[in-house]
This record gives sequence, structure tokens and C-alpha cells, in this order.
Amino acid sequence: GVIVRDADGHFIGGFSRKLYIVVDVDLVEAMAALHAVQFASEIGLREIILEGDSLSTVNGICSSGIDLSATGLVRADVKALSGSFISFSCCFVPRNFNVVAHTL
Repeated sequence: GVIVRDADGHFIGGFSRKLYIVVDVDLVEAMAALHAVQFASEIGLREIILEGDSLSTVNGICSSGIDLSATGLVRADVKALSGSFISFSCCFVPRNFNVVAHTL
């Protein structure tokens, strides 16, 4: 699930999507990050902090390296879309801080 909060931590919006035929957890996490960034763009946010509880996803998005795996290509899409924001950062949060998103 995806949760959007303002700078004060107040809820703005959220959603969840079912993904079918995906067996790779890292790919699912990367797709969730992509959907989150797309959603932020669609609702007109200009400055975002993407928080995720998958360290490999966060590191992959923050990395300047090239990863041609399916997961790497989705992360590359996140990086490409991040350029449309005035400010974009991505950081790791422990899973217990991300309970609401996982509940969706």
C-alpha cells in the first residue's frame, strides 16, 4: 500500500493495488515505489520523500549504478520520474514504522 502525508505528517491520501504473477519480493517493493511516485505526480506534489521498508529497494533507487534486471528497470523508472519533482529523496524506514501502508 501507499500512504501520502504532508510535511506535518497529516494524511493526504493512499491506495493499494493487487499485483498478480509477481514472485519476487524486491520487484513488488520496486513496483510499490513506482506507483507511489506516479501517484505523487498525479496529485500534483512537487516535493516528496519516498519512504520504504525494503533496504534493497531504497538502496537501488539511491544508487547511480545500472541494474538491467526486471527490478532494476522498475527502480530506473522511479529514478526517471523523480526528476519531475522540485525535491525528491528516498529513505529507509523500519517495517514497524510502515504498518499503515502494509495494512492497506
